[in-house]
Amino acid sequence: SELLLLLSLINAQNIPRDLLDKYKGPLIVANFIYHLNKYSLIMNTSLSPFNSMSSLSLHHSTQDISFPYLVQQLALNKGNLALDAIANTLDDYMDEAIEQEDFPKMRIMVAHLEKFLEHSELLTDLSKGLLKSKLGSLYYFINDDRARKTLTESLKILRIQNLENLSFEDK
Repeated sequence: SELLLLLSLINAQNIPRDLLDKYKGPLIVANFIYHLNKYSLIMNTSLSPFNSMSSLSLHHSTQDISFPYLVQQLALNKGNLALDAIANTLDDYMDEAIEQEDFPKMRIMVAHLEKFLEHSELLTDLSKGLLKSKLGSLYYFINDDRARKTLTESLKILRIQNLENLSFEDK
């Protein structure tokens, strides 16, 4: 259910296999992909023509059906541990891409982070701030004009979050 939740929260196209491996491990992911393939829920599992990254794509209808179902069944709300784990995985994955200057991975992940951040009602302010900062960094590295605005928004969120934490600790 956690892998399906991850797939429901990000863009349905060009999902990097190594992102899924980072989240749950290659053996679990291989079994998961086998079953998705078995029931024709994956449009393709192939190598992207632009780089050597293995990726998969879901039918949009699979996402449209699975997301509300998982929100209800898993009783998802702000600060849920599964959502935090996914946010942390995305954050770590982007750190590696930026550190390695892997521009194809960065370009692919822009759409995934944008889609993930659309679910802001389920994300903590800290997760939103951190992931917006990663998205702003990606925009910067791929020379997108939205970099400054996104980084400024993330800084504002993180400053507020920091002030709230300081105030709480002072009480």
